[in-house]
Amino acid sequence: MRRKMFRRRRPADRRWSPASPALGTGNRFSAHPVKTWTAIVVATLIVFAAATETLLHAIEPVETLPLGIRASDPPRAIMLREWQPGVTYLAAPPLIRRRNPGGPVHDVYELRIDANGFIEPSAVHDTPDKTVVFLGGSTTEALYVTPEQRFPVLVGRALDEKTGYRVNTLNGGRSGNDLAHVLHLLTGKVLPLRPDIVVVMENINDRGIAQRFTTYWNADTSQGVIVAPERSVGSAFRALRDSLVPRTYRLFKRAGQAIGRSVGEGFARLGDGAAHAAGPDADDAPGARAGDGAGDGAGGAADRVEATPAPEPAVMVSSDQYERMLRTIVRAAKAWDVAPVLMTQVLLSADVALAGAGGADDYLAPARLAATGLNDVSLVTDQDRFNDVVRRVASEEGAALVDLAADAGWTSDHFYDRIHFTDAGSARAAALIAAALEPLIGHAPSPEPGAADAPASAPVPASGPDETRPAP
Repeated sequence: MRRKMFRRRRPADRRWSPASPALGTGNRFSAHPVKTWTAIVVATLIVFAAATETLLHAIEPVETLPLGIRASDPPRAIMLREWQPGVTYLAAPPLIRRRNPGGPVHDVYELRIDANGFIEPSAVHDTPDKTVVFLGGSTTEALYVTPEQRFPVLVGRALDEKTGYRVNTLNGGRSGNDLAHVLHLLTGKVLPLRPDIVVVMENINDRGIAQRFTTYWNADTSQGVIVAPERSVGSAFRALRDSLVPRTYRLFKRAGQAIGRSVGEGFARLGDGAAHAAGPDADDAPGARAGDGAGDGAGGAADRVEATPAPEPAVMVSSDQYERMLRTIVRAAKAWDVAPVLMTQVLLSADVALAGAGGADDYLAPARLAATGLNDVSLVTDQDRFNDVVRRVASEEGAALVDLAADAGWTSDHFYDRIHFTDAGSARAAALIAAALEPLIGHAPSPEPGAADAPASAPVPASGPDETRPAP
């Protein structure tokens, strides 16, 4: 009886039949003829359409269409390089930012974008008396600065207090922007707002464009002036992905980036530990910063500069297009009764020790500069030369100048990588900018005599951010 209960099933019992298609190793497709033929027909149509399009393109590479019939290719467009309106971006600071605090350092920095593509907080007054727009690259954007401490915000609050006017300051900075992008932003969305002042700070990005492409009118997909939509299978899949599962894609992308950052920081800590284990020379190297966590195993950035002889300057890039673009921006602003203000850009000396300088996340590390044919000598030389162009254009075109680079008070507490501000650097820049803009803004007129004796029944202003105004 026991042997009969546990008898093994014979192989014949596992033979495939239409009634049990999941069993055996027979032809599974024959069990689903409709699905099979549908898949074959769809695949055939796709292949036929692709082959037909390829053949027609070879026969007639340029489309000839009667007027009124739309071409199949999407139209080219001029790039409006801004942050996407109505979106909030989150960014974790790189290790070099954490090592050079200059104030608080957050685990995540928020970049909230308003409906017109400006970085919040922007329009703090519902009915402003004056509006100032800031345009530039990552130094204006100030991503790794506490949102309320970004210098465009601080300038607005300082001008409120100094002038008695309600001043809105709009931050139109975007990482990687150059003067060509600034011109498009100015004409595309700033001038219709009819601001009182537009402040422009661009230098190092334009120098990089001149180095890489020699012209603003290049074919780079992220830096070029004209956007030509891509037509490929990959772009079609990306469009489908962004239409169907955009949030899921971003979730997995952020998770991958977080894992990558964790791995990178882990290797960096291992490197720091190895530097400490190397002996007292690593920790006691001249110039190592106290409290930087390591000394980077070879002293501070200043020691590396002193240990290695300065290389010969590279070939200087042309500043001709940079100057022409600056003049174009100034004249366009004036034509619309907007006061242009040009700012020079600070580049902290390489002799100033910064923790983590030269690392993988240092934008101005020698290895990164060398990869583009640069060295620190040529970088500093061109930065000074481009700043001189800003000064000359401001003088000749009658634009106001905020000469940040000429101020001698900048220290390592103000920057985390020689060019991008910390919170302390942003506050210092704001003080200098507000002092320069105050004469352009002017001062609110004093109240008329007897205004303080107005009857109690006088209308009361509506509550809100503009309820009170600083005394003139």
